[in-house]
Amino acid sequence: MKDNRRNEFARYCFNINDACRRSQKFDKELVSARDAFIATTIVRSIDVRDTGDLLLFGASMNLLNTYVKQPGNKKTFGYGFKKNANIITKFLAEKHEGVEAVLMKDHGMPYLLVSVNDVQFSFHRIAVTEEMKKLRGNKNIEWDGIRKQMCANTFFKLARKNEAFFTDRTFQGTCLSDEIRRLEALYDEGKVSLYDIRSLHLGGTETTDEFLKRVMP
Repeated sequence: MKDNRRNEFARYCFNINDACRRSQKFDKELVSARDAFIATTIVRSIDVRDTGDLLLFGASMNLLNTYVKQPGNKKTFGYGFKKNANIITKFLAEKHEGVEAVLMKDHGMPYLLVSVNDVQFSFHRIAVTEEMKKLRGNKNIEWDGIRKQMCANTFFKLARKNEAFFTDRTFQGTCLSDEIRRLEALYDEGKVSLYDIRSLHLGGTETTDEFLKRVMP
């Protein structure tokens, strides 16, 4: 049964890569503030325990990295979300089927390249932790040539639809999907903004209720 799930997840990842590869011939996808809000909620709340969690985390970080590079967003949104890359280092230090990670350098700057069933994403200009340094000895992963920032929306939406090996938990032990729906509704009502969610404390140091009490009038 578990082998069947592994095979289904591998096929789903293949489909993600296929969709992203086909998107390369089109214009770069524009990321909305609403999707950036959801992605920020995910990277600041998700507890990465399995490969489906890692896939969603990577897609969310990629979407935010695309959003911040859009005109006007660098100053207003910033790169603070990159601090969240550290939460996956413990997971990557362990062995997980279908997962590869290596710390590499580009023009002298370290970056982390991760592969989940051949779906690749990378983290550039991040603080290198001791656990990340251990990944230097891993074999190099050859880049597949798919520019994920060209297809950030496609990657993000497909990763969100995945249910395989996805624990759907937050650091607080609550249901991640429920937290997203709750905050998403408040965003649509204009009660919480993208700039509010940036202040949600990383790593589950506050509950959603505590966060809302702090940011909402």
